[in-house]
Amino acid sequence: MFHPGEQRAQQLAGFSHVRAAIYDQMPLQHQMFFAQLPYLLLAQRDSQGWPLAHLLMAEPGFIQPLDEHYLAISTHALQRAALLQPLAEGDALAILGIDFATRRRNRASGEVAAIGPEHLVMRIHESFGNCPQYIHQYPWHFPAEQQVEIEQVTSLSVEDRQHLSRSQTFFIASGSPSGSMDISHRGGPAGFLRWHDSGLLSFDDFPGNRYMNTLGNLLLDARCALLIPDWQLGTALHLQGEMTIDWAASNAEGKVIRRLWFTPQQVMRLGVGACWQADTAA
Repeated sequence: MFHPGEQRAQQLAGFSHVRAAIYDQMPLQHQMFFAQLPYLLLAQRDSQGWPLAHLLMAEPGFIQPLDEHYLAISTHALQRAALLQPLAEGDALAILGIDFATRRRNRASGEVAAIGPEHLVMRIHESFGNCPQYIHQYPWHFPAEQQVEIEQVTSLSVEDRQHLSRSQTFFIASGSPSGSMDISHRGGPAGFLRWHDSGLLSFDDFPGNRYMNTLGNLLLDARCALLIPDWQLGTALHLQGEMTIDWAASNAEGKVIRRLWFTPQQVMRLGVGACWQADTAA
């Protein structure tokens, strides 16, 4: 059930005999949950094997579970994802469904089973739920359809760093050497994602479930992507780089914690329409 990287991460975190409610198909409640969402996080690899993270948005119903093993995603919603790379049958995918109003989230991973004119069909290999911790509530307003401008830059601007300093939510896309993908949520108080003058980003890994999917992937393949929405402006930052893990860092209170350090290698600014624009950010 857990690959060697996840098992090693669990050991380093001091967990033993981790029991997981990870299914090789979607339970009915997961199917119903995905079907009612107006947005979905998706992870894939680019042509160089680097993870990419996308936020798909459309009217509820653009995700259609076909049965416990297959899920269809509207090609129209996929086409609106600014950084989406061409997909082919057999390509690994991961999805994260999250409802910010109810603070519920479910994850699934698998591969492209078929591609048609109206839908991409994903074959589910794993499906599981996550706890509601650290999920902030954001009001939802369906964004107008528009072309999202993409700007590739070599460094973060003052405005980008201000964006990071007020961020309370971002997403990490990672993958394992076997080819499987994962995308996970990270949340915390404003300022938990920190920019350093050295050019690195860091954040503390707060306690959650003990599966260690993301950290387990990163132990085996440090490459990942961070998608950091700005809910106030409707824009986002997409950063590709490598992550290292300090398993024995300490916080301001002297408590031992896990701290992750991210070295950006490619920075993309995604313009208005990359995510929804809320009246206020919780």
